[in-house]
Amino acid sequence: MKQLGNLKSIYSDIKCIVLDTSFLIELFTRPGLLDEFKARFINNHMYVPKSVHSELVRLSSKGGKLGGAAKLALNFIHKVGVNVDSEFDDKADEDVIELAKKNLCYVATCDSNIIRRCREAGIRLIFLWRGVLTID
Repeated sequence: MKQLGNLKSIYSDIKCIVLDTSFLIELFTRPGLLDEFKARFINNHMYVPKSVHSELVRLSSKGGKLGGAAKLALNFIHKVGVNVDSEFDDKADEDVIELAKKNLCYVATCDSNIIRRCREAGIRLIFLWRGVLTID
């Protein structure tokens, strides 16, 4: 597990990233995380399964902090050109993992269950560990 510093070689092999709901929400609730993520990964191909997009739409209608973060996440998806893959529109957690397998992507998540399942499947990860953006 490597914490991200200024060493570009740590993350230069990352070609694509699948973003899950937990990570997208965290981007807009944790101060500074969005800027750090964009500085390091904005030029990578990014994907979300349709099921994650749909989950964000549902959350955005709830209002409050979570709903606001979901709305910002949806705006981010559309503004930076994140590919919404409509082939994966069933269960969000499974779709994240299957989409990553299909495209040989890293998974960006804050969900401990997805982290465990990705490790078991040999899928590389981007997540927060002790508040630091980390690659594993």
